[in-house]
Amino acid sequence: MRTVLLLAALTLPASAQAPAPHAVPFASLGNALELAVAGEAGAGLTVAVAEAPAWLTFAQPVAEAVRLDDEPEPLARLAFDVARTAPVGEVAEVVVEVRDGEAVVATHTVRLEVAPPEALALDAPYPNPSRGTVTVPFVVPQDGPVRLADYDVLGREVGVLAEGDTEAGAHEVRWPTAGLAPGVYLVRVVAGAEAQVRRVTVVR
Repeated sequence: MRTVLLLAALTLPASAQAPAPHAVPFASLGNALELAVAGEAGAGLTVAVAEAPAWLTFAQPVAEAVRLDDEPEPLARLAFDVARTAPVGEVAEVVVEVRDGEAVVATHTVRLEVAPPEALALDAPYPNPSRGTVTVPFVVPQDGPVRLADYDVLGREVGVLAEGDTEAGAHEVRWPTAGLAPGVYLVRVVAGAEAQVRRVTVVR
């Protein structure tokens, strides 16, 4: 899932209220900021990312404003990805500059808020097979109690890897397997009415 935000490059007076944040999907690829650059000189100007949170990755931090046949104003498109480490629900700011050559002629601040994941997910534990510690990554769609445990192939619980209230977003748990007999184990995460299971092989 991805999103495209169409914005106007402008500067608000100091007394104006900050615009509402734009929601972007959690851990999404191929999103874009499309900024309309007003004025006759819009085409040929460039738009550059001046400030952005570390969990945003821009394919190109600078884009030229281009006039398209079906658009009233020249557009500059900045494609970006949202990392799994992005904090869900927190508002972050992206500051972009409109440049004419080396001169900055306008700035614009875009407020982004990462939407919660759509569902519980237990990603592939690694390394697998493992001789030592296994990293178990999982994603929680909302704040609440989460339980992560490991079981043998007969369904008997071996141990609890994590349990308690957990914030929405991506998490990782380290699972030391040094004390386990070789074989296949199941890792199961439960959050509310949802559950996910993965197989892990322990070797010696």
